[in-house]
Amino acid sequence: MMPARAAIRMTLLPSEVAYCRRIASERDERNRRAGVVDRKNSHRSAAEIGVEGVLGEYVFGRMMGRSVEQMEDLLSDTTPRGDATDKDQDLRLDDHSTVDVKTTYVQRADLHIPLHKKRNPATYYALVIRETPLVPTGPVHYSYRGYVRGADAMIPENIQHVPRRQNMPFYVVPQHALIPHLPA
Repeated sequence: MMPARAAIRMTLLPSEVAYCRRIASERDERNRRAGVVDRKNSHRSAAEIGVEGVLGEYVFGRMMGRSVEQMEDLLSDTTPRGDATDKDQDLRLDDHSTVDVKTTYVQRADLHIPLHKKRNPATYYALVIRETPLVPTGPVHYSYRGYVRGADAMIPENIQHVPRRQNMPFYVVPQHALIPHLPA
């Protein structure tokens, strides 16, 4: 087993968590009205996954040096998202490359990229992990574990059926194989 690497950490205040919950709820509501169907590949609800995703996007953006105001502009765009749109990535970097942030609470999780993402791939895929329970009254701690270039992740050798995700196939990149710093 590979030794654990130092991760970049961030703590969100309850007000930041509440803000991300509101954005996730607005996104979910707008997606339902637009007829966007969730790809159910987890035991968790779509709402739960949505909140976790927005929190991860917020954390990653802040780690990349985005101001709270810039993140508000990015996250408050609640137009429908999905692989049928050009809104399937979470963040655009200064060089116009795109990042799709994957967020989980599983500490030793590998980066899982759904196969359908190959139709509209991001430049990079990043892994953010929640380290503490998601409670409305206290701070929540996150760590950034690294990224991989989309082209390097989306190869046949990385396709695996993931038992804890209804045995569905994903591109799987082990956590230890991620590039540990932030994309330039």
